[in-house]
Formats: sequence, C-alpha cells, structure tokens
Amino acid sequence: MKKGQIALIFIIGLALGSIAGYIAYSQLTARYVATTTACTIVNEAVNHKLLTTDQVKELGHLAGQEMNKNYASVASKFALTKEQVEAASPESNCSQFLVGVNEAK
Repeated sequence: MKKGQIALIFIIGLALGSIAGYIAYSQLTARYVATTTACTIVNEAVNHKLLTTDQVKELGHLAGQEMNKNYASVASKFALTKEQVEAASPESNCSQFLVGVNEAK
C-alpha cells in the first residue's frame, strides 16, 4: 500500500471512530453520568437530613418539570420505560427520584 492510501484509511477510520464515540457517549455514558450524579446528590441529601425519604419523589417531580421545560436534552437522560417506573423500589431514594422525574410533565 502507498503512503497516501494508508493516510486515507487512517483518516476514514478516525472519522468513523469519532462518530461512534460521540454516539456512545451521548446515548450511554452521558445517561450513566447524569443518573449517578443525581442519585449521589439525593442520597447525600437524605443521609444529611436535608431531605426526608418522602420528599425525594417530589424533588424528582419538580426537577423533572424544570428539566422538561428548559433542559430537554438533560431530561432525556433520565427517561425510564413504563416497566422500569412500575418496578422502581419504593425503598430506593434514587429510584423514587427517577420516578418523580419521569412523572413530571
């Protein structure tokens, strides 16, 4: 192979890899990071008695309303299926927060 062909293959591979990386980040990693961050904040707020467990779902609902209105791309990272919402553990602060976000209109 000539140097020009190798360079062209490298550039095409780099472009395809960049596209695949962007899609993977925007669809998977960003969702994981957003959920992990929100759950950590909610759990710490409950642990330090800034929120009661009963307030977590309401906080999710309020946060979901704001995100849906002004930050739709962020809100989409918290989307759950109907089955996931129904299966959410009532004892889990994180699950209840996410349920609240998903119930927001």
